[in-house]
Amino acid sequence: MQMIPIDQGLAQVLGGPIAHDDEIGVRYRRSADQRVVLELPYAPFLAEAGEAWIGVGPLATVLDSVCGIGAMAAMGYRESTATVDLRIDYLRDPAPETGCYVAAQAVHVGGEPEAGMVMMRAEARETGSETLLACATGEFIRRRLPKLEPRRGHGAVAAMSTAPNYRGLMEFVSQPDGLRMPFRPGLVGNGSLPSLHGGAVAAHLQRAAGEAVAKERSGRPARLTTAHFSFLRFAGTADTLAQAEIDHLGASVASVRVTSTQEVGRVIARAACTFLCL
Repeated sequence: MQMIPIDQGLAQVLGGPIAHDDEIGVRYRRSADQRVVLELPYAPFLAEAGEAWIGVGPLATVLDSVCGIGAMAAMGYRESTATVDLRIDYLRDPAPETGCYVAAQAVHVGGEPEAGMVMMRAEARETGSETLLACATGEFIRRRLPKLEPRRGHGAVAAMSTAPNYRGLMEFVSQPDGLRMPFRPGLVGNGSLPSLHGGAVAAHLQRAAGEAVAKERSGRPARLTTAHFSFLRFAGTADTLAQAEIDHLGASVASVRVTSTQEVGRVIARAACTFLCL
């Protein structure tokens, strides 16, 4: 089967490029065995404050993106997909000022459009090495291909290389009722709807969980080890609020549930996060 170039496939399915991928500097390519691969070069705005390596937020973004694109590629870009369920296991931090690459493959394709699923598996590794950073497994619903007018651009702002860190890039705002992520065009994942990038929503949920644990531990470190996301609705072009609730906070492990909403009482996504308390 002839492999369609990734950019051409995205234009066919989404009407154009993925804004949030472009914003954080993602590059697409095919591996020697024809798997979809995303490369993410290191930049300071991908790190947390005071750190110099790519954080779990950008890793969640590229893992979600590579799985979604890989699912579309597995069907020859004849159908669209949407993330339903995503689990990420974080194994270690990248080396300082080192990029990463993620590769995905389809594990199973079943059912029909609107009633079928594609299961994907992906791994993130350090650029230039085989060091494994994170693993992901995701399920993506099969959707009929929409009728689209090709877009030359996505209207997103240019990559925010001047942001001091990842929190600044995402413009997260801590509020009494939760962590807010203001909408901006650079967060869009599917420009044909449009809707927010599932990876951006995942990064937001993780951040809310992490800040809740840090607050309870008075800033003592805790490392995110596993995040499990359930996507219930498309996240539209609006501000998003993530509210975290700690289920367990022990000497070694913390467990946090997070809910994401764009309207009061209308949940768009949920997450369950596990932290290793250091």
